[in-house]
Amino acid sequence: MRSILTSWLILVVLSVSLINEVLCQISGSIINQDRQPIPLALVSIDNSYSALSDEHGRFVFDKGPIDGAYTVNASFIGHKDASVDIEIINGEVAPSRIELVLEEEGFLMDKVEIIGDRYEVTNNEAQVTTISKLPVEQRHQIQSIALLNQQMLSEQQIRSLDEAVNLAPGFNLEETRGGTMVNIQVRGYRSSMMYNGLRLEPNSRGGQGLFNFNLLDNVEFISGSTGIGLGNASAGGTVNVNSKQAKYNNSFNAFVSYGSWDTKSVNIDKNVILHQDKLAFRINGAYVDGRRARVHTDYRNVGVAPSLLFTPSKKTRIRLDYV
Repeated sequence: MRSILTSWLILVVLSVSLINEVLCQISGSIINQDRQPIPLALVSIDNSYSALSDEHGRFVFDKGPIDGAYTVNASFIGHKDASVDIEIINGEVAPSRIELVLEEEGFLMDKVEIIGDRYEVTNNEAQVTTISKLPVEQRHQIQSIALLNQQMLSEQQIRSLDEAVNLAPGFNLEETRGGTMVNIQVRGYRSSMMYNGLRLEPNSRGGQGLFNFNLLDNVEFISGSTGIGLGNASAGGTVNVNSKQAKYNNSFNAFVSYGSWDTKSVNIDKNVILHQDKLAFRINGAYVDGRRARVHTDYRNVGVAPSLLFTPSKKTRIRLDYV
């Protein structure tokens, strides 16, 4: 009986001792060098306990650590860190008043230069005069226009209109008519199809035609009823396909590829200046041959698209394209 009573007394003493150790309170304040409070400063005790200072710069740890020596750290954005050593003995904190002063710290940024030219036309921001009728860059157009230029068509390996429509926001593929005739839908309407700005009439089966993408320079998508300004167009939107046209530079490109389903593609593009700033000629030739998953649907496409550019004066430009 005496041993049991002794054990209970020991447990009571230990419990009181642990409560005194755990329930010790640590408080203080965070100020700057002008003795102004710093709210929302991060305060931690040996990276184990953490708290934020209030709007008056005060912080409180209601349940501090057990007896021992500790370090109280404080930090805030734009200020140097500060710390103070404390000691807890029998639940009492020394020093009883903790005040941490954070000094402001300046940061020297590296040199930053921002250069803009509102009149500069970059390589990936060409004018889209064919579909918009406005001779300004794409970013200045009042219509919603998505332009898939030659670089994008080449990098994405786009070889058909049903692949190109996946890169045009708001445009959806309605049907392909066996992979040869493509119908595109936008805003609930069937979109109009144009070639070099000229309206294409759909064939009797409802498709919009088959294009050899090796002969194309870019594909333009215009959303909304503004496409009506181009003529008898759809109220939903318009798709304009532009062929490669003659320019005043000398260039030659050849492209050969081989892909799945025994698909072979050859493209030759030659542009030559016949007279400086007066006459230029461009010839494009393409050959595509391949198979499909369905039997009796093999295809072969041979295309030639010459283009002639004549500029008799600064205000007159004549272009002849055979597509």
